[in-house]
Amino acid sequence: MMLEKRAFRIAGLLVFMAVALAGCRYAGEGLDNPLERRFFWFSFVAGDDIREACRAGTSDRYRFVYNGFWREQVRIYEFEPAGDKPLLRQRVILSATLSALSSDDLLAPWRGATAQTTLSSGQRDHLLSSLQPLFSPPPTGLRLPSDGFYWVVAACVKGRFVGNAWLFPSDDFAALTFPKELRALDRTDVPFKEADPFAYVGSYDQPHLAAERWYLTVGRDGISSGGF
Repeated sequence: MMLEKRAFRIAGLLVFMAVALAGCRYAGEGLDNPLERRFFWFSFVAGDDIREACRAGTSDRYRFVYNGFWREQVRIYEFEPAGDKPLLRQRVILSATLSALSSDDLLAPWRGATAQTTLSSGQRDHLLSSLQPLFSPPPTGLRLPSDGFYWVVAACVKGRFVGNAWLFPSDDFAALTFPKELRALDRTDVPFKEADPFAYVGSYDQPHLAAERWYLTVGRDGISSGGF
């Protein structure tokens, strides 16, 4: 009975959060705030702030998000290739913080490990040359589960917003080369959570964990929506 009550309480909380998340757009600030980020996460991954600012004459900008099984690891890379000092900002959010999305402790730490790397022109060019899959047609309608492994990229390139996603396991996911480039440039000292087909098995058997599952949906130019 106690377990059922807790499951209903969590489900109610997540219904509220689903409504809140649907209406909260990321405006470029608050990524360090453990409470705020919960409410604009879908918008952040979709790159709504990049889309809004993207127009002719704006500098190119790329956002990479790797979901390495939500409750265990998420990696974020912000790439600004323009100028003499191309910059790659990195953030890794680990299991102790990710599980707090539906926790009773809404102020649990959720900052993650951060680093930044100034790239040489050669490193910048190698990374840019690995991004051709970004410009392929997105897998419209594909659902990306929180208990899965996938890459999402949102970018402003030559004044045009582009977005795409790749879900494991798939041939398209396996063919990506930009993850290798990002790994080589990563300075967070946090090992990658490798994509694992067996990670799904029993991952949400317990009611309070099952209530944490959420999805992103791919649209015609990147992430179009998210929900529980």
